[in-house]
Amino acid sequence: MWVQQISGLIVAYLDQMGIDAKAFTISTLADRNGVIWLAPSDALKLRFANNGVELPSAEIKLAGMSPYLRVQQNHANVTTRVLFNCEGKRIHMTFGMVTDPDTSAMIGENQKRSYLELDGKEFLVEMGKTGAVANQSVVWIARFLTAQTLVQVIKSENVGGWVDGFGAVRYGATLDMPTVRSKIAEFAKQCYGL
Repeated sequence: MWVQQISGLIVAYLDQMGIDAKAFTISTLADRNGVIWLAPSDALKLRFANNGVELPSAEIKLAGMSPYLRVQQNHANVTTRVLFNCEGKRIHMTFGMVTDPDTSAMIGENQKRSYLELDGKEFLVEMGKTGAVANQSVVWIARFLTAQTLVQVIKSENVGGWVDGFGAVRYGATLDMPTVRSKIAEFAKQCYGL
């Protein structure tokens, strides 16, 4: 019984630190010296390493009298800001890439298409120059999500927002989902009245 309680506390602590709970299971496989060597890719998957990427934060904000969920993640070279709004029992997702006003304007003017990515796969592609909007220092990609597409977003490990332009060049940012997916799901439940 004590072992289960202590194990539960350790897993909860790892979760608070943003480390995948699988790390606890792996730690039980240590050799007699108590050492487990992880490959760099495994350290990233378990969230022991971050390569200059902070854990995302999620908080409810108000615009006028309407609540929305703001999820933000800082990377070394860009900040990802994703807003979830409830509009008539529909979720409107606005994916933002915070940069500087000049870069933002250049991306907006030269776009050929914009899209989201779920775990590296293109999602909700919009062709032409209207799929993304530059506003001051942020490039925004806005999409309405059906209940089905929202579930796909919530279940993904990584969501990206991208704008293609200049031929083979694209600009975008990503959001790591594991530590914020429950907050997005809870916001969606409130929106749908469940």
